[in-house]
Amino acid sequence: MRSLRVRLALLVAGTMFPLVVVSALLVFENYHILRNATATRVMQATRGTTAAVDRELHNLIASLQVLALSPALHNRDLSSFRSEAQRFLNLFPPGHDITVSDASGQMVMNSGRPADAPLPMRNTQRTVHDIFDKAMPVVSTMFIGSLKKRPIFTIDVPVIEGGAVIYDLAFDPPMNIFANIIMQQQLPENWTISILDREGNQVARRPALGMERISKTSATLQAALSQRDDGIAETISLEGTPLITAFTRSPETGWVVAMGIPSETLIGPARYSLIVTIGAGILFVGFGLFFSGRMASKVARAEEHRDLMVNELDHRVRNTLSAVQSIVTRTLRGAATTSDAKTAIEGRLLALARAHSILGQTNWEPADLGDLTRAVLEPFSGGDTDRVRLQGPSLALKPQAAIAVTMVLNELATNAAKHGSLSVPSGRVALKWWCGEGEGDQSLHLRWREHGGPEVKRSDRRGFGSVLIERTITHELRGKIALELAPLGLVCEMEIPLQEATGHG
Repeated sequence: MRSLRVRLALLVAGTMFPLVVVSALLVFENYHILRNATATRVMQATRGTTAAVDRELHNLIASLQVLALSPALHNRDLSSFRSEAQRFLNLFPPGHDITVSDASGQMVMNSGRPADAPLPMRNTQRTVHDIFDKAMPVVSTMFIGSLKKRPIFTIDVPVIEGGAVIYDLAFDPPMNIFANIIMQQQLPENWTISILDREGNQVARRPALGMERISKTSATLQAALSQRDDGIAETISLEGTPLITAFTRSPETGWVVAMGIPSETLIGPARYSLIVTIGAGILFVGFGLFFSGRMASKVARAEEHRDLMVNELDHRVRNTLSAVQSIVTRTLRGAATTSDAKTAIEGRLLALARAHSILGQTNWEPADLGDLTRAVLEPFSGGDTDRVRLQGPSLALKPQAAIAVTMVLNELATNAAKHGSLSVPSGRVALKWWCGEGEGDQSLHLRWREHGGPEVKRSDRRGFGSVLIERTITHELRGKIALELAPLGLVCEMEIPLQEATGHG
């Protein structure tokens, strides 16, 4: 008995220690998964904000181009044009001016100065030269206005007559236009958001900076921008906060939008989970060692039951390993890149794990189809219940059918997230299931329908996902499947004999 106690103690310690290590590794892996998912979300928000900034600049350019068509301006009647410029300025808050400059950069009109007042040269000579040389609109970088004595930028458009540029028409827009764009995104308050000109000067920012002087972005972000125009980097904010920052540069204006989330928002929970995991592991090891002596007497009586359990576990592990081997082998064979293969394998193994988890909760008795579909599709809905709608009666599936249906739904959802309706915010998926209603119809019917996604593009290439769906339904479940690339989105009709799905015909 004493030897048995020692062996049990060693068994408990030898079992729990690897579990603690594996749990710690899982916490670390989950941190990286969460970090990547969060970085993707930030990058999407960054690109959306960049598009909003580009739209605003294009609207301002278009408005100035209309103003540049003024007959008074073409007739060199700057006195009459002044009143037209004022009507344009009435659309904006006070303190912003329209200027007209000649090819030398000399201002010939400034709406903020009296008509007879002397005017200085433009201190953005490069912008003026670009206007006269290229006859194209120019968005300047931030500079200190010669009259306003504060940071501004201008939008310049050429005034063209007879194919030649006669004036540079410029406007310094309000900075709060771009601050409002940041506010309209409704992003978390702890995010640091910057809109930068093409030289990395701050145009608008949250948290806001003083506008008495021109402010550059942080050195760490400048270093990242010098290497690439789009990406994710670890930076330090101007306030000294470590950030995970996504940034993208507009190919049209050269302006940059950068969004950073505090690294601590991801590292903190991971650190807490790791401490709890290790602490709980140590506690469990202690309890295991304490009770190992009391369990010694029970172990002998459990020998026969253990043998039965080992045999059953061996059978299930073999089946699971066979499924995993098939998934890995076929995915690697059909993947274009190692990254694609890794992503696909992880998704398919997670789907298999979810099915096993639900079956484990029912002791490998039939599992409810509704529970299975929710477990598979919830990660793809992003918490929005309207994105993935489920409709169908309560129906218990056999373990084999439950795993097969789970794998099929995971493939459909993964495809929708990458290429279909779930790849865009407006996309939706509806899944409906029902049992045969007609006379002699002894089948379970499932209909997967996507809508609101991008335009469906046909491809002659069949990936392993398509093969997996088809073989699972037709071979494993002896059913039928029909995939249709409808204009509004993918439609998948599945028909499975009830005998295969539930064991009842």
